[in-house]
Amino acid sequence: MTDRDSSPFLAGHATHHDWRMACELALAQFEGRGPGKDQGTGETPPLPEGADDWLGWVYMTTPMAAHAGALLNHLIQRTGIRNWTGCCSDRVLAGSAEYANEPAIALMLGRLPPRSFRLFSGRRSEAAATGEKGSRWLQVHADPQLADLDELLDDLARRHGARNCFGGITSGFESAIPQVAGELLEGGLSGVVFSDNVGAHLGFTQGCAPIGTGHRVTRSDRHLIREIDDRPALDVLLDELGMPSGVRRPRNGRDIMASMPKERLRGGLLVELGEPPAAPGEVATAWVRNLLGIDTVDGCIAIAGQATEGAALRFCTRDAGSARADLIRMCTQIRESVEERGERLRGAVYVSCLARGEHLFGRSGIETEWVQHYLGAPALVGFHANGEIHANRLHAYSAVLMAFS
Repeated sequence: MTDRDSSPFLAGHATHHDWRMACELALAQFEGRGPGKDQGTGETPPLPEGADDWLGWVYMTTPMAAHAGALLNHLIQRTGIRNWTGCCSDRVLAGSAEYANEPAIALMLGRLPPRSFRLFSGRRSEAAATGEKGSRWLQVHADPQLADLDELLDDLARRHGARNCFGGITSGFESAIPQVAGELLEGGLSGVVFSDNVGAHLGFTQGCAPIGTGHRVTRSDRHLIREIDDRPALDVLLDELGMPSGVRRPRNGRDIMASMPKERLRGGLLVELGEPPAAPGEVATAWVRNLLGIDTVDGCIAIAGQATEGAALRFCTRDAGSARADLIRMCTQIRESVEERGERLRGAVYVSCLARGEHLFGRSGIETEWVQHYLGAPALVGFHANGEIHANRLHAYSAVLMAFS
């Protein structure tokens, strides 16, 4: 929570079985009122002038999904702000709080430079523009039913003239998971286009520990990696795992599984892929995919995704220590960059993989505690995603951050 007179960003969060009460409890934090005061009066909070320059983020847990439309209308009425973005998720984040398996809501309001952002969705006209030239950022909420998401993100970035798509896939067990882009939506993509003068800083953290050295994919067929460094992919994997020669040569599947270094691979066996930037100024990044299986006859490996020939490759596993260190690196770099410019961080949106949080670090809320501590942004909201979006590509076991200064 921040003082509305000293910062253009405010955040609030609450849990309650009644959606209206949860909303009022969160809004009360914007005004410095204690819970229970002036609730249900329908009064509009005295926010600053220029409501069109304010953007609201709303993240709600899936028990709130059935009330998403009424909740959004209530927020618009109570704040006078029509620009809202967000979605439902199994877990929502607010400051150091992490809500799951209970009705909860996380809100953040930010006042941005005039004409520096606009909402987008399948229902909104593509002709609208932010009024600013230059590279732009896209915050994206994506439906889990979408196929070929990487291609859709590339197309979305081209249509909006964006440099980088950031965000995540919504999560939950409902057949239709709500999204918010000024109105309630189901399915597809939605979010916000930001111009360069919005003061956004993007970060990405993977947090996996490498196994062995780097390699190059030399022959592949969609989700099958057949050769690495001109050798059968399985042979390279077994070498990196330090498997005994008695297992490597005959490639007996049962012996291979029995000889796997299980303690070393407690976090799973993953493949990290990367490609160099296609053009100057583009972001070079890597993405992680699960290793799904091995073929002891052909010597290939199967991954949950596609690998192009020439891509960089290394094997890795999830590791809490590596994830924490990389998270601290990301937050520290952004904070120091902002401080060097003589600016201050105001707010942040954090999207983390469902497999992180307490599942990786052992305690609910500790991940966002680290983000707040090392980043230093007073207002922070976000959600746990079914897949994270960075540099126009879908990632896994990662986290992405957009901070505003």
